[in-house]
Amino acid sequence: MRNWKKRLGVCVTASMAVGLMAGYGMTVSAQEDWESEPVVLTATIVDYATCGYFKDAMDKFTEMHPNVTFEPIDILNSDYIEKVTTMLAGGEDIDLIYSKNNQQYMTLASNGQVENLMPYVERDNVDLSIYDGAAEKLTLNGEIYGLPFRNDLWLLYYNKTLFDKAGVDYPTDDMTWDDWAVMCEKMTSGEGVDKIYGGYLQNWPASVQNMTICDGKHTTIETDYSFMKDAYERVLDLQDKGYIMDYSTISTGNLHYTGCFFNQQIATVYQGTWFNTYLLEQSNAGELDFEWSMVKAPHTADGQSGDAVGAAFPMCVNSKSKNKEAAWQFVKFLTSEEGAKIIAANGALPAVRTDEIMDIYIHQEGFPEDCDSAFEVNQISFEVPVHEKSGTIGTILNEENSLIMTKSLSVDEGLQELTDRVNEALNE
Repeated sequence: MRNWKKRLGVCVTASMAVGLMAGYGMTVSAQEDWESEPVVLTATIVDYATCGYFKDAMDKFTEMHPNVTFEPIDILNSDYIEKVTTMLAGGEDIDLIYSKNNQQYMTLASNGQVENLMPYVERDNVDLSIYDGAAEKLTLNGEIYGLPFRNDLWLLYYNKTLFDKAGVDYPTDDMTWDDWAVMCEKMTSGEGVDKIYGGYLQNWPASVQNMTICDGKHTTIETDYSFMKDAYERVLDLQDKGYIMDYSTISTGNLHYTGCFFNQQIATVYQGTWFNTYLLEQSNAGELDFEWSMVKAPHTADGQSGDAVGAAFPMCVNSKSKNKEAAWQFVKFLTSEEGAKIIAANGALPAVRTDEIMDIYIHQEGFPEDCDSAFEVNQISFEVPVHEKSGTIGTILNEENSLIMTKSLSVDEGLQELTDRVNEALNE
């Protein structure tokens, strides 16, 4: 069998030193008697209703610990960060917090709103190496404020049926971004409502900026962003020629990659493995009348197959929780091999990836055949690294990306403004 642990290993870079005081130096000497009385754990969850693994994991944990029940708070993805911020500011009773991205994780940690879990990790001898480097990238000054239950990858998804009709070869695991651009041209056809675009990039900064950091030579927190020029020029050229859907059209029309792919308006889409959950749901319900698959994301001209960008999703414990021990026990379960099997069986890519877990993930009903190689990565870079200024810089990246993609600024002007603003933020 494949050694997924080796193939999916992350090249771990040194975590950036951040002066956090919340929980620093804390120790946990003994477990609370958390199983003697009824415990209700309240958890904020992104799109709980569509993520079956949360319910299954919670049900399994309650089966193991009958005194513990859950009250999940289902929050839409688009509203999540703002809603959680408001709830925490209002002192609402929350035990578990799903961290949506590194910016939110850093904000929660630096504000002292989530518990330092390192004392619990050390007390219970949790092996952080099972997360293939994601835990190290979530570590700040030797402390960790959440364990990853998912570690998604960005891949290239494609409509096999459209490729067959066009007589164009399918994407492969070893393509450059320039190869993808040529493919987008070949796969574009039709006009108006009948037009099929060769490619689609959601109107997120990561959709373009990931192309510049996938080889691990740069991150999205730098002091000079000129390295992003080729990617932006390529994408704008594709947009101008009509080979990918226009950024402004996507934004003003509030379009989403799921609908465009399901409606067969696009031949390829660069997107994260969270897409698989939606694809499997639609496919197994008989709602898709086409075949689809996925390959590794394209790489830079001097990069290599398997250079990937990923996003780890940690589960955290509210520092003001009255049920910290029970909450920690659930975090430990959710992020264990047993929890990973539940996550994988529900179509999501877990942070723990043994041969057995990947076999569950790849060979579930509705999954395309012969796509297991898409998950064999060389190295993974985070979209936005964990950094004390990641929240502020994330906002800058988003704003400047929008200005460049709408041509409010030229590529050179936008990247210079991005450089100036990020340097100013770093020096504050």
